[in-house]
Amino acid sequence: MAGVAGILTGWSSGRMHERTWHITGGLLVAIVGFVIAASTLNTAGRYVACFIFPIGAYSVNSVIIGWASSTLGQTKEKKAVVLAMTNVGGQIGYIYGAYLWPDYDEPRYGIGFGASAAFALCSIACAWIIRMMLIKENQTLKASTNERVNLYGY
Repeated sequence: MAGVAGILTGWSSGRMHERTWHITGGLLVAIVGFVIAASTLNTAGRYVACFIFPIGAYSVNSVIIGWASSTLGQTKEKKAVVLAMTNVGGQIGYIYGAYLWPDYDEPRYGIGFGASAAFALCSIACAWIIRMMLIKENQTLKASTNERVNLYGY
C-alpha cells in the first residue's frame, strides 16, 4: 500500500508541478498513524496504524528526492552531491532509530512514536521554509531579466 501511495504521490506531484502540499499531506497522514499507534494498546487499532504511517511517510520520499534534485542541481556534479546528501539524510535514521524504542517504554512506545511524529512535523516545517525561499528566489529571477527563465517549482 505504501508503494502504491508513493507512486501516486510522485505522479501527482510531478503532474501538478507542486511539492510542498504533497509533502505536507503525506506527512500529516504519517503523523495521524503515529498518534493512533501511540494512543491505543488495542491490537486492531495498532495494526491499522501500522498501515497508515508507512503510507504517509514513504509516499513523500520520491517527491523530496526529486525536489532536491531539480532545485539544487544546476550542474551534474551538484546534482550528484545533492542526491547523495539527500539519500544519506534519509537513511541516517537507521543509526539512531533503534535507540528510540527502548524496552522500558513498552507497550506504548511513546518515545519512538512521539519522535517519529516530531520528525515528520519538522520535515513539514522544512518544506514550507524551502517553499518560501523558492518563492523569493523566483521573484528575484523574474526581476533580474526580461528573458524567459525556468522558475523553481515548489
